[in-house]
Amino acid sequence: PETPIEGQVRFETLRLVEEGREHFHLSAALRLAGASRIRLFAGPKDYDLLKGLSLGLDGLVDFGFFGLIARPLFYALKFLERYVHNFGWAIVILTIVIRLLFFPFLHKGQLKMRRMQDKMKRVQPKVQAMRERYRKLERKEAEKGNARARHQLRQRQNEEMMALYKEEGVDPLGSMSGCLPLLLQIPILYAFYTILSISIELRGAPFLLWINDLSQKDPYYVTPIVMGITMLVQQAMTSGSIPDPTQRRIMYLMPIMFTYFFINLPSGLVLYWLVNNLLGIAQQYLINKEAQAGSKAT
Repeated sequence: PETPIEGQVRFETLRLVEEGREHFHLSAALRLAGASRIRLFAGPKDYDLLKGLSLGLDGLVDFGFFGLIARPLFYALKFLERYVHNFGWAIVILTIVIRLLFFPFLHKGQLKMRRMQDKMKRVQPKVQAMRERYRKLERKEAEKGNARARHQLRQRQNEEMMALYKEEGVDPLGSMSGCLPLLLQIPILYAFYTILSISIELRGAPFLLWINDLSQKDPYYVTPIVMGITMLVQQAMTSGSIPDPTQRRIMYLMPIMFTYFFINLPSGLVLYWLVNNLLGIAQQYLINKEAQAGSKAT
């Protein structure tokens, strides 16, 4: 309204079916008591355009919970697209830049994790022998029905195992130290998903060959499958140093799970994770080489 108005507000729920999905939207209408001049904006939810109107309409473009990350990514994509004239290549370049920014944290954490896994692999025969020895002792006490002695044996086993780890310089939690830097990428992944979902600029934006819309899923599911293969390669490069076979099997399930999760997600998001995996494979190769050189030196 150009001037303040008084009137009754009526609310109702509107049903909308879009792409086979049912949505409900809250509608508000003013019952005006007389004539009034009201301006109406009808157009795309272009963030820069809405912000330029200075009417508070830019809030209609919701960047989500990780808006502090999504907005800079959004402007970075638009900046790169002005030079490469393709949002797909802009995503590839931005992924490389993000990976380079995270490289020191990821490299240090994953190298520490790899070295600790190598140590745990070397000490694993001693751990297995200890467990087998205490298992036999517990079985004898179980036959006697001595529950207290079994409890004491478990305590002694834990104490002896911790002493063995200390003697060998093994930190059981150190093998998981590489997970924390990886968790830092989750907000970026979610921010990318938000941008691809809400940005009118990326709607209908093509990349290469059959990918004609980065905001929609890959129609032939090629990129999600290739992404799953790259994750499998990455897991194969890291799982060889994990002593626990159960943990190795769980790690090999992750590529299947991620492929299933990504199969219907926007192809632009799959492209980001695919490029990220390829860079991760290169980084893991460097980590394996460095870890092998360190183990030979010791």
